[in-house]
Amino acid sequence: MIDRNTSFGQMTTIERHGHTVEILRFDREGKDHTHDVWEYAVCLEGPCNIIIGSFANTARIGEVYRVAPGTPHRMRPTTDQPSIWVLWYVAEEALPES
Repeated sequence: MIDRNTSFGQMTTIERHGHTVEILRFDREGKDHTHDVWEYAVCLEGPCNIIIGSFANTARIGEVYRVAPGTPHRMRPTTDQPSIWVLWYVAEEALPES
């Protein structure tokens, strides 16, 4: 487990058997970024906007968001309260066929 301060707040990263899970605390807006794998994110606490490409939404606790590889995205807290998220990453080839 790795804890570190970030430009948006704090991040705890857990890596096991090739899988990564992150617990993020957003004290301020994150920066647009992308990944080469699918990102899944669930809001655990605090009001926050999630911006995925041109889509923007006020996330509610318990909502899960899926971000496609290569899509710019970021989170932006909407109050002075921090927003807590859990994120995990899945490679395209690991997704079940629909």
